[in-house]
Amino acid sequence: MKKISLLLCLSLVLLLVVMASPEAMLADDGTHVGVGSGYGGDVEVEVEVSEGEIVSVEILEHDETAGISDAAFDEVPAAIVEAQSTDVDAASGATKTSEAIIKAVKDALGKNGGNLADGTYVGVGSGYGGDVEVELQVSEGEIVSVEILEHDETAGISDAAFDEVPAAIVEAQSADVDAASGATKTSEAIIEAAEDALSQAK
Repeated sequence: MKKISLLLCLSLVLLLVVMASPEAMLADDGTHVGVGSGYGGDVEVEVEVSEGEIVSVEILEHDETAGISDAAFDEVPAAIVEAQSTDVDAASGATKTSEAIIKAVKDALGKNGGNLADGTYVGVGSGYGGDVEVELQVSEGEIVSVEILEHDETAGISDAAFDEVPAAIVEAQSADVDAASGATKTSEAIIEAAEDALSQAK
C-alpha cells in the first residue's frame, strides 16, 4: 500500500514537471521585463512566472498605431499564457506588432533569471566556409561578451555579421536575434554557436 502511494506521489510530481512551461522554467519565479521591436519602436512587456508557469503577460509601453495594433495587444498576450509558450500565431492584420510582443516575451524569459552558470563557454556553428567558433562569457547570470575565436568566412561579405550579431546577443541577453543584412548564413552560424555555448551554461 505504501509502495502504491509513493508511486502515485512520484507520478504526480513528474506530471507537474511535464506540465510546467518549458520556456517559463528558464526563468525564476517572479516578474521579468523584455523588449521587442515594433513598427513604432520598442514594445515593452512584463511577464509574470509562478511555479514554472507563465501566469500573465502585460504590455508596459509601446508606440504602435492605435486601431491597427489593437488585435495584437488583445490576442497575443492571452495566447502566450494559454499556450505556455511564445510559439503562437500573430494576430490577423497586426503581424509586426504581434512579432514584437512575442520577441519581447522571449527576451523576458530568455534573461534566465540568473539561471545561467557563470563561466566561459565555447560553441560551434556551421557557416559558409566551415565552422564558426565563439567564446561566450557569463557573469552573475548574464551574457557579458561573445567573441569570435575562429572562422573561415569570406572577408567583406561576412563582416556585418561579425560586427553586429555578437553585440546583439549581449544586448538581447539571448541568441534569439536577427541576422545581419547581407550576411545571413554567417549570422546564423554565430547564433548557432552562441546557442551551443549557452546550452552548456544551463
